[in-house]
Amino acid sequence: MVTHIDFLKNFNNYKDKNIFILLGPEDYPLNSILEKFENYEKKTFFGDETNIEEILSFLKSGEIFNSKKKLALVRNFDEMKNWKKLLKENENKIILYSSLDFYEDNPKKLESEANEFIRKNISNPENYVIVLMRYLNPDEKRKWLKQKLNKLNLNLSAEQFEILFQSLPPSLNSATNEIEKIYLSGLENFELIITKNENVEIFEFLNYLQKGDILSSIKLIENSKKYIEINAYILRTLLNLLYAKLNLDEFIKPSFMTNKFKKISQSFEKSDILNLIHLSLKTDRAYKTFHRDSLAILKLLYYIFQKAH
Repeated sequence: MVTHIDFLKNFNNYKDKNIFILLGPEDYPLNSILEKFENYEKKTFFGDETNIEEILSFLKSGEIFNSKKKLALVRNFDEMKNWKKLLKENENKIILYSSLDFYEDNPKKLESEANEFIRKNISNPENYVIVLMRYLNPDEKRKWLKQKLNKLNLNLSAEQFEILFQSLPPSLNSATNEIEKIYLSGLENFELIITKNENVEIFEFLNYLQKGDILSSIKLIENSKKYIEINAYILRTLLNLLYAKLNLDEFIKPSFMTNKFKKISQSFEKSDILNLIHLSLKTDRAYKTFHRDSLAILKLLYYIFQKAH
């Protein structure tokens, strides 16, 4: 098993393999990996929205005058039935990606979970390239941040650079969004933007809930005042929507998370949900705050609350 950094750096050592299994929370490098396969016809599938037949149909189909081989990227592949049939493909390229529902910044724990997944599901790991998609360590992330700022011609002072570095979330996709806010708003608004850059641990919260660990979920909220303030407005909105019996699906569409929410909803009693909502509504500032990522929490608690009732 190699990290995505080593995989990209030493791609020539792996390019002749047909199956690439990517495990871990950092999906930012996916585009860079796809770019390595220049002469392939590529298509992306989502494991919770497709089936094995559709993917195999794409891989086996061909046009008379099209000499390109096929490459299928299957995100959340482990949510698809019979996905192991893809491991038998030996003509085209397949990239299988899953976060393993892991969102913590803990490389050793991620490696342990990845190894356990491989042990349970993959009989001959030496036949495939298995890539650990971990978050960057501090040195790697500093280097990435400098390159990102240079590409955007953002000339931060040393002090501004350090403030930004310390405030960025682990995920490079999320970090990129924060950097682009600064780029679009101009350096003159740096202080204003950076103070609003709240590192909300949404995915860690979801991870605890999916595992049925209600105590850790509550502890995360209790120990993070910012987290409470940011999400409280959302939770109050949730209650209003529930009492009004509106259909949240019309307004919120992270459909790729729906199955996860349904799984989580099976783990909790009504008292647990009310306790979470109560903790999140403690602060007065809550009614004036809002965060885009909190829509995930809103839909999550909608399913849980619905189940509890």
